[in-house]
Amino acid sequence: MGTRFEPPRLSRHEATAGNPLHALALILSLGLLLRHGRRCRELRSSLFLAIGLTLAFFMFCAVLKWQPWHSRLHAPLFVIGSAVTATVLERSWPRSVSVALGVALFVFAVSMVLTNQLRPLVGPYSIFDMSRQDLYFSDRRDLMHAYVSAVKHIDTLGCEVVGLDTSAEDFPYPLLALLKSPQRVFRNVNVTNGSKMYSHSEEDKLPCAVLCPKCLGTPAFDALAPGFSSIRMFDHVVVLAGTPESANHTCAISFRSWYGRESEGSTWWRWCSGTSFIDIILPRDTKVSLTGEWMSVLQPNSVALFVNGENAAQIDIGNGGVTRFEALPLRLRKGVNTIEVRSKNPGRSILRDRRKLAIAIRNLSALDQNGSACSVQ
Repeated sequence: MGTRFEPPRLSRHEATAGNPLHALALILSLGLLLRHGRRCRELRSSLFLAIGLTLAFFMFCAVLKWQPWHSRLHAPLFVIGSAVTATVLERSWPRSVSVALGVALFVFAVSMVLTNQLRPLVGPYSIFDMSRQDLYFSDRRDLMHAYVSAVKHIDTLGCEVVGLDTSAEDFPYPLLALLKSPQRVFRNVNVTNGSKMYSHSEEDKLPCAVLCPKCLGTPAFDALAPGFSSIRMFDHVVVLAGTPESANHTCAISFRSWYGRESEGSTWWRWCSGTSFIDIILPRDTKVSLTGEWMSVLQPNSVALFVNGENAAQIDIGNGGVTRFEALPLRLRKGVNTIEVRSKNPGRSILRDRRKLAIAIRNLSALDQNGSACSVQ
């Protein structure tokens, strides 16, 4: 999923790096075997091994669906093939040619070790300059901040049993490493595949917290959310916690396509480049009242709000640059509601700030119809 079949490219990534020189040497040795193997008794055993290796390769292609990272699964075939290559070339070629080929393969291997994409020995991401935590995210550095922040929040909860739902993001290994402690147990939740038959009745109970990367707005989230009273967002990572008794009061706000939070004292704000999104998560259909302030770089300006795709409001920002809105009522539905924010004026860079800034929202707060405040991420 998310891939397409295409001719392989020279890669330095451990999951997709090929074996072009080894493959050429093996093909050459197979050709020599076909030519000399029957007549040369010394090559008879290599011929049988090559036949088995060829059959294994075709069985591999027939059984396993193509994936761009299959090259790492080819390693056993190339290890076995190296015995065929070494035996055939040693008996068919002059010693100097075999030595030259060995040197070429060695140089190729050293270059891959020194400058491979994930864990090189030299360069800005050298394993000698990276911490262990950083190395966990060598393949997905974009996830580190969200994962680390989410696990720190879990640590503050004191949960001994933590659930993991990786149905929307299949990169759980760093989470397992960061969550690991002698007092903590973690397990997969919301399992829907065949392995569900191995679960026990006591494991069906929800843990005190669940980590759910990229599940916001998915059926997995809808299945989990009613059992918890707190929802926190760390970029795309959802952390659900709390007890079901207070789950009906859950209300959380998160931001997408905004720049990072800025603050001065108790005042905070977030800028965007022109179009951005605010997600409001609710346990049921309800009314929510938003309050806060809008700021604009270019004035006057207007901000259009679209709630779940429908035009909900337009806010005009005067020449003062700051406009307060009081109790903007919104009728929202159960689950995830998306407020799209569009600035009429485009973003622009100011002073030494290289960001494109159009509008900012300051001190945003929300109350549901029971008067409970939504937590703002």
